[in-house]
This record gives sequence, C-alpha cells and structure tokens, in this order.
Amino acid sequence: MNGWLEVAKAGSSIPPNEYKRERRVLEELIPVKAAGFRGIVLTAIVGKQLDPSYDPSTDFYASSPRTLFEKGIYYALQENRVPCGKSDPLNVAKNAQVIDQTWAKGRRPESAAMAAVDYISLVQLNWGKQGYRDDLIALFFDRLWEYAEFCMSADVPLAEFEGTPPVRIAAKLSKFTADFPEGGATPQLVVGTLIAKLREGVEGYAGVDGVHESVFGTNTTSKKPADVWEEMTDGSIGQLYEITAKPVDRKRLDDCVDSLTTLDLGGKIVTFICRLPQDISSLAAADETLLYKGVMFQFIDIDEFIRTSFCVLAPERQAEVIDAVDQFVKDTNRKIEVKQGWATAFC
Repeated sequence: MNGWLEVAKAGSSIPPNEYKRERRVLEELIPVKAAGFRGIVLTAIVGKQLDPSYDPSTDFYASSPRTLFEKGIYYALQENRVPCGKSDPLNVAKNAQVIDQTWAKGRRPESAAMAAVDYISLVQLNWGKQGYRDDLIALFFDRLWEYAEFCMSADVPLAEFEGTPPVRIAAKLSKFTADFPEGGATPQLVVGTLIAKLREGVEGYAGVDGVHESVFGTNTTSKKPADVWEEMTDGSIGQLYEITAKPVDRKRLDDCVDSLTTLDLGGKIVTFICRLPQDISSLAAADETLLYKGVMFQFIDIDEFIRTSFCVLAPERQAEVIDAVDQFVKDTNRKIEVKQGWATAFC
C-alpha cells in the first residue's frame, strides 16, 4: 500500500489519453462519499497481491477482508491521509461472497457499486498480464491520491479573530454545528468541548468524558452513562448530558433509562442539549422537563447553549474551543462538505 501510494505521489507515468474506459470507471468509483466501494476494490487488489489464486469476484471473503482492511489497509490509508472508514469493505459487502452486478444492483450509489464490480473484474481477468495489471493498479492509486489531495485542499488555516466580538464567533459556531451535524459527531464535539472548558480548573471536577467517543451505538451497549458526562475528583459521576441534532423520542429516553439502570445511577438528572422546541415535540414535556420511568429529564436549546457558553469563557479558552473544532474538521476522514462549511465560516 505504501509503495503504491508513494509511486502515485511522485506523479503518474501513464499518459492521460490512455485507458479512457478504465479512467471512466474510476471516476464513478473514487470521488464519491461512499468510501466502502473504494474499500472493496482496495481489498481485492491487496488480496490478489498476497495470493494470486484469490478471486474476489466469486469468493470475496476468502481473503479475510476484515482483518486485511482493518489491520493493514486502513493504517496505510490513515498514515497517507487518504479518506477512509475503519471497516469500509464490510460496510457495503458484509456477508457478500460474490461481488457482481446482482450484488451491486440497488446499492447507493449504484453507479459506484457497479464501478467496483467492473474494476474488480478487470483486475481479476487480467492479473496474469503483468503490464496491464500493473497499470490497472497504478491508475487506481493515481486517482485515489488525487482524491486525497482534493480533500486535503479543503483544510485551510484559521482566520485571526482578534477584536471580533465573541457573540459573532459563537453565532458562526452554532450555525456550523446545525448545518453540518456529521451524524451527530459535530454537536457532541462542540457542546462537549464547551462543557469541558467550563469545568476546567473548577474545584471538585476531574474532567469531562465522552467528548471524543463514537456517536454510534447506544449508551447501554457502549457501557457509558451518557453522551458526555462529568467526572468528579472523589471518583463519582457528575452531570449527564445527551447531545443531539435529531428528534428525541421515547426510544432515546428508554436507552437513557436502561443505561442508568445498568450502571446503577438512579436519581441522576439527564440534560438533553438539542433543538427546541422541535426535537421534543413528540414528548409531553412541561417547562422543558419530563419525568419518564422514574428519571428526570431536562431540555436545553443547543443554539442558546453554544452562544451563551462560548461567550462566558475566558478568551484563551474560547480560542481552545475553536482550535478543537478545527482539529476535528481537519480529520482525514471528515466529509468534504464539512471541511468546506468550516472554511466558509472560519477561514
């Protein structure tokens, strides 16, 4: 992987007017949001390199794709700042033995799935033709690196904010959080960081946890008390926060109750930081509070929380909040539209 990427970084040696059909397939495959289809082809290519008898078209799992990707390919991509997920091929090909047009039909985007099928077929059918095989691999990594450079180009330096009223910066931060929730990761990072900075250096508080935890999975399965929670110096758990940019339904409340029961945290008040009033419209909340299955929930508007919390922080901590979000946005795997939205607002 590193060798192929180093060659791609040095610049393609294949004339741009050659392999027009192959290049058209790669345009449908690589510069798309769904990284899983790129991951399938990467796994097929690396699997063939390790074992030429491997046929990814008819027995994709013969290469142990989870191990191959998660313990090898993924780290090479991360080190080279190529966008990818932890389990890209499994996200779109879990339990799929045969990677063909029947498998690709109906997947989203179908064009990318079909392109993956086409490119794997080209690699498989022409593996014995060394010159063409090497060019197929080089073409793939050339386009992959070009896409990685495009994504990195969206990372631009932060603007200087000296002299800008904090309320203006806070308004931009709140709008960015609302416009680019990234599946809930952005609200959790922004709100969690604000809570952490509010508690930093305050007597009795040891820290704030959960800020960088995955937003996927319930608190019960993750064995955590909330999205974000406070750790006290005496070892106890302080306030619990659920942070979301989605409607709060009874299922979400049930997950909270189950988590508190499992962790023996009865009596705790859970604070939801969300969009009011729309996110609690299905709940019978009164004065932004609700007693549900013995647990008291309170609800705070996320826009108001971000604006107020940011403005009451000391200037150096305000800068630390913006820097933390900047690092979050510049993660290799952050979506390009999130990077562009951040650049528009703050760079």
